[in-house]
Amino acid sequence: AQLFFHVSLGTIALFAARQSRGSMEQYLNRLADVVHRQPDALAVTDARRQISFKDLDRISDRLARALHERRQTPNDVYGYLGSPGVERIVALIAMIKAGAAIINLDPESPASVVQDLMATCDVARLVVEPKYDALARSLCPSEPFVIHEALFDEGDASPFRARDCEPEALAAVLYTSGSTGRPKCVPLTRRGLDKRLTRKFEVLYPRREGSQRSNLVTHFRLFPELYILQNGETAECFDLRRHGVLAFADWLRDRRITIYSSQVSVF
Repeated sequence: AQLFFHVSLGTIALFAARQSRGSMEQYLNRLADVVHRQPDALAVTDARRQISFKDLDRISDRLARALHERRQTPNDVYGYLGSPGVERIVALIAMIKAGAAIINLDPESPASVVQDLMATCDVARLVVEPKYDALARSLCPSEPFVIHEALFDEGDASPFRARDCEPEALAAVLYTSGSTGRPKCVPLTRRGLDKRLTRKFEVLYPRREGSQRSNLVTHFRLFPELYILQNGETAECFDLRRHGVLAFADWLRDRRITIYSSQVSVF
């Protein structure tokens, strides 16, 4: 099964967790179960690389530990600056494991828009793809955490999961496009996000038997990659903004994507 998603007009933000255990535990337990059942199955793929569930778990553990060690306060908010793809999903999983936070920032947006979001969320540090290192330094005074290739090197990483996450702390905010003014947002607690992911797991993505294929394409709304990874399916990424709709149509055909949910304008 495959999942496509691209950067939509909205922006998702995950905010820092606060102090006690319990939030996102159900989701992380389901993901750990998938890793145990099918460690070598393809988890995430984009135009440049692909990784298995075992590697997604290992790499996100490594990043989660590094980010947790660099926290300035228990409530730090980290911004992710990069394109849709493997690195972004690794960062998202790592933030959940670290009990810290991430706000997804679009590097193609005007700097003033990005800076406004960063100021609103009180971003402490940026996590970036190497090609956006210079941009990150112009946006944030703190040294950016660059996702170098070394992060993807072979080698074991001991499991990491922060235990200082309060279930009722703010976990997620969906930002609208701001086409009618300043972007609006809807907050979601960590307990609420965990419940939503559990509901999607039980209702929208029932486990399939045998070799039946189920292809899903969706836009970047509320963590579609998290929905599908917890069911052991593949998140297959395509950057619509960079490659365009015609290339997207070819990609759908070549990858045999048969079912998708998207914005009306893209459809």
